[in-house]
Amino acid sequence: MAVIFPDIEPVIVSYLSGVFGEGVYVATKKAQPDNPQSYQVIVTGSYSRTNDKVLRDASAVIDVYADTYADASDLAVFVSAIIPEIVGSTIKKAEVVLGPVRQSDEAPQEKRSISVDFVVKGSTL
Repeated sequence: MAVIFPDIEPVIVSYLSGVFGEGVYVATKKAQPDNPQSYQVIVTGSYSRTNDKVLRDASAVIDVYADTYADASDLAVFVSAIIPEIVGSTIKKAEVVLGPVRQSDEAPQEKRSISVDFVVKGSTL
């Protein structure tokens, strides 16, 4: 019996988009330069080991961008606080394991990174 695990990036993006609505750009890639966004939350996810037949570990790095130091910090702290609430039918556990961490990029926006570990439930065919 094959078990299929969902692509976790769209699950996380959908959850965060629902929380933020139109005010924050949430995606798996940064907005194009010709479409500047003051607030961006970018999700990069991956799977690791399988716990049992229907549960698998996954992790994500959630990068938060904002125009000012304070806005980036506030948004990242908020994301860190709400991401554990994603638990439901697909994601069975979500735990922030690192961050928010300030990243010193050469880009004009401030950046914070958050590492999150998940336990994800798959479905059988």
